[in-house]
Amino acid sequence: MQNKRIDILLLCVLLLGLAVGCNVPEPEPVEPVTPQDSTQVEPGDTTAVTPPVVPADTVPYDTLMLRWQTVDPLVAWPAGGEAKVLLTSPMVWTLASDQDWLTVERSSGAPGAFEVTVRSSAQTEAGQDRDATLTLTTDSGFVQLEVRQHANIFRRTYLKTRNVSQSYTWLYPSTATLTKTVSFLTYPETNEYQVIHDSDYGSAKVGTTKEGVRYLYDVRTSAFPASGDPTILHTFTIDLYLTETDFDKITEPDLPYDTESEAYKRYTSKYTSPTGFQVVDPTHPWVVSTADELWLQCGGNRVEYARLCYEKVSSALTYGMYSGNNSIDEILARMSGDCGNQHAVWISLMRAKGVPARPIAMNSPEGFAHVRGEFYLAGYGWIPLDVTYHQNGPDYFGKFTDDNLIVMNRDFSITLSAGGEQPYCTVLQGGFGYYWFWGSGEVSGRDELGYKWDDEDTWSISGTMNNWALQNTIPMTHEGDWWVARDVSINSDKFKFVWNHSWAKNRGGLFAGFGKAVSVTQNGPDIEMSNWICICDIYLNDAGTIAYVVRAGTAHPAGD
Repeated sequence: MQNKRIDILLLCVLLLGLAVGCNVPEPEPVEPVTPQDSTQVEPGDTTAVTPPVVPADTVPYDTLMLRWQTVDPLVAWPAGGEAKVLLTSPMVWTLASDQDWLTVERSSGAPGAFEVTVRSSAQTEAGQDRDATLTLTTDSGFVQLEVRQHANIFRRTYLKTRNVSQSYTWLYPSTATLTKTVSFLTYPETNEYQVIHDSDYGSAKVGTTKEGVRYLYDVRTSAFPASGDPTILHTFTIDLYLTETDFDKITEPDLPYDTESEAYKRYTSKYTSPTGFQVVDPTHPWVVSTADELWLQCGGNRVEYARLCYEKVSSALTYGMYSGNNSIDEILARMSGDCGNQHAVWISLMRAKGVPARPIAMNSPEGFAHVRGEFYLAGYGWIPLDVTYHQNGPDYFGKFTDDNLIVMNRDFSITLSAGGEQPYCTVLQGGFGYYWFWGSGEVSGRDELGYKWDDEDTWSISGTMNNWALQNTIPMTHEGDWWVARDVSINSDKFKFVWNHSWAKNRGGLFAGFGKAVSVTQNGPDIEMSNWICICDIYLNDAGTIAYVVRAGTAHPAGD
């Protein structure tokens, strides 16, 4: 009797097509997102990639054999999947799994060589590592394959569902002439941090960069939209999740990477911008010396190394806003930078020791952008963190949170292509919309990202002196395209608009008198009242971008 045991150490691939202990490069998988309406996926979901294999009908079958036909046996991913085994048998055979979570498409056959699909179910969040055995049996003996499926180390907690609208709008006077326009918008997709559904982008088209990043674009040579009307309008609903990592479930932190794959090379190498400067440089002298020190300190444990790099960057670099793109030399020379700069340094440290790492670029409908980082742990997936948030104290290692940030991209830049234009987009510090036009006159474009208000949203006035400790809810009703509050009495030395009672969502604007528009911006300036009482109506539009105080009643000193 023949008993052949093969231990399968696998990699849970989220975006990288990395294989275990193999020198055969394989193409990078694409995240599974349906263009118009994406469905929920669990952490680790991906599209399976099958490398070139030997056809079953060319394999001699005078011996009993059972082996994986795919380079990476995807059945062992925590998210579940399928792969093919190649079996040969000189006599009638049966194939069976000893566990319910691992199934075979074909369980028996005549003598010959066959490819058989094997499938596994996804791990639950509470699951641990689990093992199964595939057994190929004939009257003369059997052979076996053992499969270990790693635990799902990610816990996801639902935070909030948002209705979102993003658009690109052309602005021009009646005297302008347009002969061609090209517009681009980022295209948020379903991933382990968010689920996109009810996506509608009208007549716009979806493009894909060579890195696999998708985007929306519109090209016109006629039928131009009126000034102020969007040329691209994308509406969607997004479910946002808190993602936390259970590091205690990691039983094999040092599984090998497929160092020959293109994806591994991309996420462990330098990144040079099209304009020539180094954004990420794992060979920078400060990076190399710091990486050596931290690697020695952690004994080569990748998870501990990632944490030490996270702590190092958070403590060594101060936070500062700097315009334009910043090279790694500039960032380290001043030891200061914004969220994108700080994570570029952290990514450089990770790549210096061969650990794949990349940024997570995000935008918020509330008017700000942010960058986080994540590193890839072979066999488990991409683990998130936030160096910049950690500077305020809380631990964000292995955590992704916020109910107001939308992941737009997971790379440093993307090169778009449409209408003969190929713009280089700096997603770390740039916007999320781009445009080109041919014609004459003063023409400009505007990208917008905002909430589609629902009936649960409320606005309030916050006030009383200087500490904004008191917040009074203003009941507002929907009248056509506006939220309206009538006959509002304001008795304070100043006030501002606040959405959902959150300091991070303060809105308002200074104005010199009633009847003027108030720009709604994050944490806008206080509106001085000089301790007078005012009676007014307040209008807010659905897009949440402009607030109008349109009618003043009587105004008199407090106490009169």
